[in-house]
Parts: sequence; C-alpha cells; structure tokens
Amino acid sequence: MHVGLPCMKLSLSPSTQKHNGRKAGTCSVKAAWDEMRDVRRGRDETIDRSMTDQNVWLRGSTDMDMEAEVQKYIDLVNADKKAHGKRALRCDAVTGIEMIEKPPMEYMEKMSREEQIWFLRVSSDVLDQILRDWNPDWITVAQVIHFDEFGGKAPHTHRIVVPLTKDKNGVLAFNAKSEFNLKFFTFVNTEYPKRMRERGYEVEDCKIYDRMTEEEKEEHRRNKPEYGLEGFEYKRRKQQELETAIVEKEAVVEDLEDRQRELADQNKTLEERNRKIKVRIMTEEEVKALPKPQKTLGGDYKISPKKYQNLLATAKRVDIAEYNQRVLRDKEAELEKKRRLPIPERMAAGCAGCGD
Repeated sequence: MHVGLPCMKLSLSPSTQKHNGRKAGTCSVKAAWDEMRDVRRGRDETIDRSMTDQNVWLRGSTDMDMEAEVQKYIDLVNADKKAHGKRALRCDAVTGIEMIEKPPMEYMEKMSREEQIWFLRVSSDVLDQILRDWNPDWITVAQVIHFDEFGGKAPHTHRIVVPLTKDKNGVLAFNAKSEFNLKFFTFVNTEYPKRMRERGYEVEDCKIYDRMTEEEKEEHRRNKPEYGLEGFEYKRRKQQELETAIVEKEAVVEDLEDRQRELADQNKTLEERNRKIKVRIMTEEEVKALPKPQKTLGGDYKISPKKYQNLLATAKRVDIAEYNQRVLRDKEAELEKKRRLPIPERMAAGCAGCGD
C-alpha cells in the first residue's frame, strides 16, 4: 500500500500576493486549526460531524488556542533576534506546518477500530522520529486521528508542527525556504516507507521527483493538476466516485428486485393454472411402472402403443413443468433472501449474481 503524506505551510497572516499569477500556497493557522479540531469548520462534504466525538487526540486537545500557541514561539524567536540585533520576523512568515498521514481507505476499512488506532500510532511514532532526525528543534504541538470522514472508513492523522530552527549563528528562527523544501519531502518520502516496513507494515516506496526518469518527470508535469489537488477537491472527487459506484450497485439491486417480481408473477400464473386442472396426470415414473399394454385373445392391444407413447410423453412434460416450478421457487427464495440483506451486502450479492 501507499501512504499519502501531504503537507501545507501555515502562517498567522498568510500573504495575499500572487507570484507568477499564482496565490501563495500558505494557509492561515486559524483556518487549518478550525478544520482540524472538533468544530470541524470547512468545506469538506465528507465530514460527518455526528461522528466527531469518535476522533482520538494523540497530542494537545481541541480546546487549545492554536494561534496563541504559535504566537508564543514567534515571540520567543523575535526576542532572541532582538537580543542579537536582528530584525523581527515578517508577519506573513511561515510559522507552522500541517502534516497528514493518509493510509488508503481500502486498507483501513478492513481493520477493527483498535487495529486502526494501533496502525496510526505506529505511523505517528515513525514520523516523530523522522522529524527529529530532520531537525530536533521542530515541535509537534497538536495531533489528532479523524474518524469522522467517509463514514469512518478512512481514519487518518493530522498534526501541526512549529518548525523552529536556528540560523548559522545559533539564533532562533523560522526558515521554511531552507528547511521545508524538496530535500525535506525527499527525506520524508524515503524514510517513512522504509521505517514502516521495519515495523512490520508493507508500505511501498513513494515516487521521488528528483529520482524519476525523464519520462516519469514529464508524466508528472502533465498530470500536475491532479497531483496538486487540495484536500477538499481531492475528497470531493473521491466522493463523486463513491456516489457513482453506489448508484451503479443500486441499479443492480433494482434489476434483481424486478426479476424477483417477474419470477413471482410466473409462479402465481403456474399455480393458478395447476388449480384449474381437474384431472391428475401421472408422472413419468408412474407411467413407466405400468405394465406393458396387454393384448386381447385376438392379438390386439387393449391400449394402443401410440396412446401409450402419448401418455408417456405427457407424463414427461408434467415432470418438466414441475421441475421448472421448483427452480422458480428456489430462485424466488434466493432473491427474497438477498432482498432482506443490509444494503452493502445486497450490493455485493447483486454483483455476484450479475455474472451468472
């Protein structure tokens, strides 16, 4: 499996200026925190706020004042800069990073809740170690597992990191340009799958841009809009895919129900026809059990061989009709059983029956 590790720069006052016609890729601390904590404010339509109480906080809590928390470190940096005769930080400086650990839904939904939490705790430990190895001054101030998206089927972890660092003179600083860059992503994307495999999870290596072939880089550039989707847009597309799949499965269930009604009607017609038949016709076995037509003294059959064959053929048709009725009853019972299943199981049963 692949585990996604998207990251986003944060600032208390992100710049609104455009560079080469593009907006700065920095989010406000407030917006990121309001989406991450239990108020779950944002555009993400996959959030089910009735399930938010199932989220698990690994570090910090929903009641934290995240802007004040980040400001505390900004004040610390500015005080150290002032003591060394340096200028204070710009108001739009990158002073936070939001990181997400996103294992695939298909993998997570097969686990129990306890197994999911254990996996994400291991993943969190691994990422903690990687961040310490990258820069021991970076601080994770809050971390939560979200269980309230996609109906709880895709739990994943959010964290907010304060990327505190020191300049070449040992003065406290924030420096996203030199520390939150391609080298950082290469380091994380190389180390994370390797260390997760060491912990017993088969996480596949990520594609590293500076290690791609020219053909792979060209493919990446062509599909960059897809790779660079913001979280909301990516989830919106995934939700559309899920809704399309559900509609298709519901159509299968409707077809099965139509077929069930059709078989029920056929069965009722046959039963009504049987009720109207006054004379009982012998079955094939009963006809075969009869003695052969006897001959008279003059050598003639009491029942002609032709009538005997007709009687036998009629009995065979009766046997076939009864067999068909049994088949119809069995199919009707099977469809009724599927109809009573919960919707997900009805979809699976419907798909299985479609190929028959």
